[in-house]
Amino acid sequence: MWKPLENNPEILEPYLRKLGISNASAFDLFTLDEIPEYIPRPVGALLLVLPSPGKFDKSQKESKLLSADSKEVVWFPQLVSNACGTVALMHAIANGSLSKKNNESEFTNVLLKNAREQTADQRANMLKDSEAVAKLHAEFAGEPDDEEEGDEEDETDLHYLCFVKGTQADDRHFYELDGRREGPIQHPEIENDVLDPKVFSVIKGYIEKTNSPYFSLVAITTTGDN
Repeated sequence: MWKPLENNPEILEPYLRKLGISNASAFDLFTLDEIPEYIPRPVGALLLVLPSPGKFDKSQKESKLLSADSKEVVWFPQLVSNACGTVALMHAIANGSLSKKNNESEFTNVLLKNAREQTADQRANMLKDSEAVAKLHAEFAGEPDDEEEGDEEDETDLHYLCFVKGTQADDRHFYELDGRREGPIQHPEIENDVLDPKVFSVIKGYIEKTNSPYFSLVAITTTGDN
């Protein structure tokens, strides 16, 4: 069983740079009441960690659950326990503005190229079976337990959600990507990047729903041109 990845800019930045985003930057967000001015734009992804919010709420009339193989985004189902942090980073770099950056990792370029051509099930198995991905995760989260299969109680109660724009240039929706769900969730259109009041509104809803003080939110962006 993998160890959980901490939602910490000091860990996420070097991890993203190892994945080929050489000028990646990560910033903690401490409030959802206003748009912070200290974060460089555009923001490619927001990573929210909190207790798992459960299945998609079909009462969200402005949002919809898409098929696993939807072309609007590249979505990775999660098969490995505690891998949600690495899955969230894959979602971040495979979609939105970060997917358009010059990626300096040959490994990541091949992985993403394959992912765009694969079904969701194939992507899931690619991550599960990749020794390189497992080593990367261990480098930043710590080595896995010696036992091949950990106890259920060893699995973290906290989970990553990734909010991004899609892969199509003319698509103004934002998407919620969670490898434990049945597919990606399409949310309403927004004007620019995901540092947006509509995205904050969805995040606030999850924080209120889980009613837990254990949550964190990190913005992923880049500094300088790449």
